[in-house]
Amino acid sequence: MFRASDTSTMIILSDADDDTELVFTLESLTQAGIIFIMGIAIIVTNVLIIATFLNFRGHAEVINCYLLSLAVADLLCGLLVVPLSVYPALVQRWVYGDILCSLV
Repeated sequence: MFRASDTSTMIILSDADDDTELVFTLESLTQAGIIFIMGIAIIVTNVLIIATFLNFRGHAEVINCYLLSLAVADLLCGLLVVPLSVYPALVQRWVYGDILCSLV
């Protein structure tokens, strides 16, 4: 089982069974927290924008279609790309490989 030992600037989680250890620094926790909060904000704001466009249909102008497609694309980014950045921010290394790195 993991045991946590907290020092002044880092949290170390170690597994006694197979000698694995995760070290989370204050900087990595802050980065992951900011990325997580930004992801939630991206999702919430774009859902509100899309709901506004769907509920209050005005003239079907080109700018409205453009803004709706931009909100949908940004929502998909918030759902698919931003969550993949939280764990690498915690461990301070890219864990998903080269193919996903080029996609993200």
